[in-house]
Amino acid sequence: MLAISLHEITLRHVNLYGECPEPLIQLGLQSAFDDKADFSGMVKSREKELKISSVLHQAVMIIDEVGTEAAAATVVVMRLKSAAVKRQPRLFVADSPYLAILIHTASSLPLFVASVASPVAV
Repeated sequence: MLAISLHEITLRHVNLYGECPEPLIQLGLQSAFDDKADFSGMVKSREKELKISSVLHQAVMIIDEVGTEAAAATVVVMRLKSAAVKRQPRLFVADSPYLAILIHTASSLPLFVASVASPVAV
């Protein structure tokens, strides 16, 4: 008969793979991260073509006198293949007196009304 006595051991391992995850590319997943990615089976519209942007993987293993318990989780973050066109923001300069009204959309009632007589740059 063998009696075992040991302290609980907890092993944690976390990987965060970003834009160019070398370990996953070595496993043959290069095209999943670029514009060659084909996840058409996951979306119905051709307008929503996806690629993987990052992967997070975490594994935990606990070893004690009773036995071993292990768990793992993986998160895959996806984004659209083509970046959205960034529009230049329209500039609004409040340099003259104005009235600001915050309106509750559902009831169309004003929640807050402010009159600014002399706007000052902050």
